[in-house]
Amino acid sequence: AASALTESVPGWLALASHPFSALTLGLLLAFHVFGRRAGMPMSEVRATCARALEPVGMIILVTGAGGALGKVLVAAGADQVVAQAASGSGAPVLILAFGVAAAVRVVQGSATVSMITSAGLVAPLLAAGTSAFLPVLATIAIASGATVASHVNDSGFWLVSRYVGLSEGDAFRVWTAASTIIGITGFLAVLGLSVLA
Repeated sequence: AASALTESVPGWLALASHPFSALTLGLLLAFHVFGRRAGMPMSEVRATCARALEPVGMIILVTGAGGALGKVLVAAGADQVVAQAASGSGAPVLILAFGVAAAVRVVQGSATVSMITSAGLVAPLLAAGTSAFLPVLATIAIASGATVASHVNDSGFWLVSRYVGLSEGDAFRVWTAASTIIGITGFLAVLGLSVLA
C-alpha cells in the first residue's frame, strides 16, 4: 500500500518533501523571514550562518567520514576475515568483541559507527555461543570497546572540547581519559558478569 501511494505522488511533490529539499526550503524561508524581512542585511545573515555552522562543521565532516569507512569495512567482507581470525585464535568472544570495537573506534573515531560495524563483524562468532547471555554480554562489550579512546577522529571529542572551551591537549587529558576509563570499567563489568552467567 505504501509503494502504491508513493507511485501516485507527483514527482515535484516527492522532490519537495524529501528531507534535503524540505530542510533547504525551510532554511531559505528562515533567511527571508528572519533576515531580509526583519531588516537584516544579507552580509549579516551570511555572518550569522557562518558562526552557527562553525562549531558543527567539523563534527558533521568527521561523523560522515566515519560512517563511510564503516560501510566500506562491511562491504569489503571484513566480518568474514574477523570471524576466520577469531576462530583460529582461541580467544574468548567477549574479549574479541571488545577488542574489535576498540580497534574500529580508534581507527575511524565514531562510537556509533564502531558499535554498528563491530556488531556486524562479531555476529558470526555468536552463533557458536553456548550461553543464552552471550549476545547480551557481547553487546555490552562492544559498547564498552566503542567508548574507549575518544580522540580527534571522534565528533564527540570536538563537541566536548568546543562547547566546554578545552584546548586539544586538555581534551585529551580530560575527555579521552574519561572515555577510556568508562569503556574499560564497562568491559570489566562484562567479564565479571560472564563468570556469574
